[in-house]
Amino acid sequence: MTTHIFAGAGQAGNWADPNNWVNGVPGTADTAFFGAGPNETINSSMAVGNLMAIGSQTLTFTGVVTSYGNGPCTGVMVCVGATLDFVPGSTLDDEAKLIVGVAAVGTFDATGTAADPTTINAGNITLGKNTAGTGNMTVDHATVNTQCIWDGFVGNGDLTITDGSRVNVSSNVVEACTAGDTATLTLTNGGGLAIAGGAVIGGISPYVAAGIATVSIAAGTSMTVQGGVHVEAGSTVTVSGGTFAAGMTGGYLVVMAGALLQGNGLITTTTHYGVEADFGTIVAQGGTLQIDGTIIGTGTMQIDADSTLAITGRIINPLTIDFAGSRSILSIAHGANIEAELSGFGFGDQIVTTGVSSATWSAATGSLTLFEGSQNVDTLHLAGSYAGDIFKVSQSHGASVITVQAAPAH
Repeated sequence: MTTHIFAGAGQAGNWADPNNWVNGVPGTADTAFFGAGPNETINSSMAVGNLMAIGSQTLTFTGVVTSYGNGPCTGVMVCVGATLDFVPGSTLDDEAKLIVGVAAVGTFDATGTAADPTTINAGNITLGKNTAGTGNMTVDHATVNTQCIWDGFVGNGDLTITDGSRVNVSSNVVEACTAGDTATLTLTNGGGLAIAGGAVIGGISPYVAAGIATVSIAAGTSMTVQGGVHVEAGSTVTVSGGTFAAGMTGGYLVVMAGALLQGNGLITTTTHYGVEADFGTIVAQGGTLQIDGTIIGTGTMQIDADSTLAITGRIINPLTIDFAGSRSILSIAHGANIEAELSGFGFGDQIVTTGVSSATWSAATGSLTLFEGSQNVDTLHLAGSYAGDIFKVSQSHGASVITVQAAPAH
C-alpha cells in the first residue's frame, strides 16, 4: 500500500489529475493523505483504499468517495483540526471505519438539503478516539447507514442529528464507553435515530458505568431502539417533546442508580419488558411525560411543578412516586395495580384516572381505595398523614380527578 499525499499542484478539485498528488493518483489499494494545507473542494469522484485528513483544513466533497479500508489505518480518518464536509448530493461509501477525532479534534459534516440529501454509508463510526480525541459529527438533511456507533471511545464524542435526517444503525450504539469519556447525542428539528440492536448510555456494556453521556430528544424527533437500553450512573436522557422507544423486540429500558431520565414527551416500551428504574430517577418536568408499558424497579419517579406523569401500564415493585412540585398530576389507567408508594401528594395535586366514583382513605394502612360504584377498582399507597383531610373525586371530560382537601371548619 502506497500513501499518496495531496499537493494541490494540478487542476483544482480534480482527484484524477496526477499533478495534484505525490506518488501519482491513489487507487483502491492506496491511502489518500491530506496534511495541513489550504481548504479544498473536491469536485470529482474517486475510489481509494483509505482517506486520512490530518491538519487544520476543511475538505469539501461534492461527488462520490469510496473507501475500501485497506491496511492498518482502515477507512476514513479525520483528526488534528481537520473537517470533512459532504455537501448536497454527495456520497461516502466507507466499507470499513469512519473515525473522527483521533487523539485530537476532528469534524465530520453531512450537510445536504431537503431536495438533494447527502448519503453516508460506513462500516462503523467512532467519534473521539484515544486520549485527547474529540470527534464532532453533524448529520443535516442526510441519511447515515452504519453497523454501530462508538460515541466517545477513550475520548469525547458529539453527534447531532437534525433537519429530518435519519441515522440507521444495524447493531448497537455505545455512548461514553470508558472512564473519563464524554458523549453528547442530540436529536433536533425532525431528526431520527433507529437502532436495530441495543444502546448503552454512559458505559461500554450494561451495568458497567464508565463515562458521562447526555442524550437530548427534542420535539418532533425520535430515537427507536429495538433491543434494550441502559442509562448508566452519571448519564442523562432528556426527552423534550420527542419520542423515545426502547425494547421494542427485547430488553428493558434500564435507568441505573445515579442516572436520570427526564422531561416531557413519549417513552414507549413493550408490555412484556418495559422500564426498569434500578435505583435511578425518572422525572416528569415541563409538561406531560407519558410512559407506555410496565414500570418496575426500586428507583424514584418524580413529578415536578405544573407537570404530569402519565402511565398507561402497571407499576410494580416498591418504586416511589414523588409529587415534588405544586400542581403535580399523576395520570394512571383504570385498575392499573399501582404498587408504588405515593409521597408528597397534597393540596393542588391531582390523581387522574377513569371509571372512579369515590375514594376511601385508611389512616391505619395508608391506603386510598378507589371505587366504581361499590366495586373496588384499585388501591393506592400514600405516605404521610391525612388526618382530617377529605379525598374528593370529580368528573372532568370523561376522567376521574382525585384531589385532597382540608375538612371544612366548624
